[in-house]
Amino acid sequence: MLRLAASGVAVLTATLAITAAAPAATAVSGASAQTASPDYVLSGLSCTSATNCMAVGTNASANHSNGAVLAETWNGTSWKPVNMKAPPGGVGSGLSGVSCVSAKSCIAVGSYFYYLPDEDTRTIAFSETWNGSAWSMTKMSQPTDSNAAPASVSCVSVQQCVGVGELLLPAKQTAFAETWNGATWKMTKVVEQAHSYSSFSGVSCSAATSCIAVDLYNPDALAESWDGKTWKILEVPASASSYPSLSGVSCLAANYCLATGGHLPSSTNQDKSALAVSWNGRTWRAATLASPGTGFANLEAVSCSSVKACLAVGEYNYGVYVDSGKAYAASWDGTSWKLIKVPTPPGGGGNGSGSVLLNVDCLTATDCVALGEAGTAGVPGHGFSALWNGHGWRFIAIG
Repeated sequence: MLRLAASGVAVLTATLAITAAAPAATAVSGASAQTASPDYVLSGLSCTSATNCMAVGTNASANHSNGAVLAETWNGTSWKPVNMKAPPGGVGSGLSGVSCVSAKSCIAVGSYFYYLPDEDTRTIAFSETWNGSAWSMTKMSQPTDSNAAPASVSCVSVQQCVGVGELLLPAKQTAFAETWNGATWKMTKVVEQAHSYSSFSGVSCSAATSCIAVDLYNPDALAESWDGKTWKILEVPASASSYPSLSGVSCLAANYCLATGGHLPSSTNQDKSALAVSWNGRTWRAATLASPGTGFANLEAVSCSSVKACLAVGEYNYGVYVDSGKAYAASWDGTSWKLIKVPTPPGGGGNGSGSVLLNVDCLTATDCVALGEAGTAGVPGHGFSALWNGHGWRFIAIG
């Protein structure tokens, strides 16, 4: 999976079009080893209880290595695949985000692509609705002749969701956001500064009229707020010269959110360091994070179970590719961040191999589920899950 790309659509297309497959790996659950399913990478995660989580992603080896949608449920002990039909007409497909309000109600977002007559591709945004027993597909709204790649979704009820991502129009790249009313998606107008480009990478809603979306690329508009009618740019305390990016956000209320990502600490220090900022309803405040090691560091996702209990996950010492570094995590106690060491997952060590934690969802400070990927750098790896009990990690194979 390519990390550095001009757009989220490019990232998705690269993911679905890679033809090389990683060798088989194993994952560890307690003291016993299990065989991991090859190329099953889950990146979207939502838990409603300790015995119910939904994870979505891509089976990268399916459809002649063009990829296929993938969903699995967690029952507190193991992961179980859930049958999902591929979008009709798509050459390859994948899911990037999911949000559940109950065990019988989830919305997942993703995209599929097909070939145009000139052998170029068109990427179409779509969603999947889970009713507890089956998935049903709905196309998302997007302009004609555009490419759309949703990255994240957040729901506060069955009929109230916000999905965000990136939209590619002729000669223009922009973030996009849509609202779900239980039946259809409606595109909203996202504020764009002049001469800017952006891509929403995450969204978190504490109410239908209170959402925060974070931006992966735009140095001038790293976050925006949604009040149910309009989007508003929020100034984030990270200068454009530090090349900041935010990839994860978690909101408990309109006046409490945490967002994480990465930036360059200074013009002389070109090792990208993790970035964490908190929102109090009026302003953002940056917090200091220690570096887990040399090289680039980025916190991909964050989840808060209370104002004094948040867990962020990501990767450090990585290069151009996912799976080229080492997974790590950091916890927030309401006052400061503390680094948490993540053991090397099966398949995540050795020459040319690495690991990354892509997402996390915490019900309490001692009950978190994380999703990751490990394997050979530059090709689809092996998905794994990691459970955090407040003191240590336990790896569980993905089904």
